[in-house]
Amino acid sequence: MAEVYRILTVDDSEMNHKIISKILGDQYLQVDVSSGKECLGEVEKQIPDLVLLDVTMPGMDGYETCQRLRLITKMKHVPILFLSGRCSVEEKLKGYEVGGDDYITKPFEAEELLAKIDKSIQQKFGIEKLTDRANKAANIAFNALKDNGNITLCLNFFKDIFSCETIDDLAQRFFKSAQDMGLASTLQIRVGSKYIYFQDDGVERELEQALLVKMQGSGDCLDFGKRSVINFDNISLLIKNVPIDRGDTGGALKDYMSTLVKGANYRLRDILLHTKLEFQRDNLAENLTRTAESLSKSETQFSTIMGQNHRIFEKLVNDIHDQVAELHMAEYQEEAIYGLVRKAETEVDQLHSRLMKVEEEFARVIQQLRKQS
Repeated sequence: MAEVYRILTVDDSEMNHKIISKILGDQYLQVDVSSGKECLGEVEKQIPDLVLLDVTMPGMDGYETCQRLRLITKMKHVPILFLSGRCSVEEKLKGYEVGGDDYITKPFEAEELLAKIDKSIQQKFGIEKLTDRANKAANIAFNALKDNGNITLCLNFFKDIFSCETIDDLAQRFFKSAQDMGLASTLQIRVGSKYIYFQDDGVERELEQALLVKMQGSGDCLDFGKRSVINFDNISLLIKNVPIDRGDTGGALKDYMSTLVKGANYRLRDILLHTKLEFQRDNLAENLTRTAESLSKSETQFSTIMGQNHRIFEKLVNDIHDQVAELHMAEYQEEAIYGLVRKAETEVDQLHSRLMKVEEEFARVIQQLRKQS
């Protein structure tokens, strides 16, 4: 039988409890309380798998409740999702600073709530596994060659990123190194004025995005308890589970991650430059193709006009012969007229020869353009 996860809903509105209950259905076991005090009492009885926490409540508000929940050891990795009608960046950052994992603005869609609950619970177990993996690795290796593994990870990262052709490839390779160090993370990549976000679990969180925007330009490394933000030119990194309870290990890991961020930033510049050059190359090829097509059409029109001119001149010569025969001119008069016709015919032939050379050069240029495009 599949495990049913326990969700603690904290809200002073009975109507909101009913709305959430209808959305959750039988997928989760829902426990409802109406205040922060009741929430703390319920947690003492049994630790939930996730908390849905209203912000505005009488007495103890959601922010204070969240702070107190995070002081409980067993609540360290339990996802806390704020539900509130307050949607300003300041409110969202405040929720993040007191330990919240996400901030869902009311009114919300049922699909959004279910998706964030599901992903948050998955992330909880993922972080626990990563933390457990990191702890086991620390117990085995820290007393001996504690840095060798991470140094190797960094070297392999720098070797591998040169094969990353896209920003997405770069982000996924970065997450692999972070996860190998036992760290959960989110990346913000800046391309011009555009912000692109990547999450190691694929779930977008408004709180994390708001925090990264707020912290950009505030320093190279900023700490928020178990979370840290590392900033560089075009990349910012949010580490969600810095091992602050393992002495200087957390600081060493942040140093490694800072090095990886710098390396990723330089590779990002190469990718963007390559993309720009490819765009310019494709644009040039497209322009060359259009130019070749236009010249080819002009060549066809040019040949047609040359043929028409030749036929018109031949008709003119024939018409002159016919007209001279009808006028019964003296022989010297006819000879004078035919002399002018022959002279004009010679000049037209010479012009035609020059035009043929122009047409040949035209064709050569068109062929060269087609090769280049």
